[in-house]
Amino acid sequence: MATTPAWKLRRLATRAKRVQERRASESPVIAAYATTLPGKAAAFIAAYDAAAKYENTWRREMSEGKGAVATLLRRIQGWLPLLVRDVPEFDASTFGDKPDVPDDVIEDGGRLAEVLEEATTADGKPLPYKVDALEELIPSLEAANKEWSEAEAADTTYQKLLKESRATAVVFDKELQTFRRSLAHAVGRNDKDFQKLRVDRASQKDDDDDAAAPSPPAPVTPAAEGAALPTGR
Repeated sequence: MATTPAWKLRRLATRAKRVQERRASESPVIAAYATTLPGKAAAFIAAYDAAAKYENTWRREMSEGKGAVATLLRRIQGWLPLLVRDVPEFDASTFGDKPDVPDDVIEDGGRLAEVLEEATTADGKPLPYKVDALEELIPSLEAANKEWSEAEAADTTYQKLLKESRATAVVFDKELQTFRRSLAHAVGRNDKDFQKLRVDRASQKDDDDDAAAPSPPAPVTPAAEGAALPTGR
């Protein structure tokens, strides 16, 4: 696992590439990094940016999926009291009992549709609201199936992108630490190019930053004076 926060590492990656290229002619040691640092930095930048770009898609798909499942759950819950009243031995406790598990809610929706299709009242007659119930339930069930399947697919893609970003971050972070040590010996710790590659300088803008460099996270403002700050994400 990289020891430097990913957003800081992303900002430092571009700086490191440019510093190495700019100072290579001054030292054989710095020049030697040309075969390793640019490639590792570029791999991390590409992986980080791909995950960051996909995050909005992932959030949208997850929101739509959870929203469709929540709508289905409300439909299920709305019909349960009537079924308890009208269908002998109907057990409502097995429907919607795991509201935070989308797959279970969808399964419950399918089971409830079967109950509505087949159930009869105590005198053996079809449920008088069968058609109305199914006309409301089935579209919600289909929407939940569709939207949650898309959400799961988006989540799979996003997790793969995050995994690649983490893996390339580990490789580049180690390279950056090594490069900083060499740079310190070659140009001195007071040199501006060494200073800009320090982790605590990553949150500050720099001429070597690129347009895609992520912004520092917004500071958290307490809701009221004296409120405790969050301990972390």
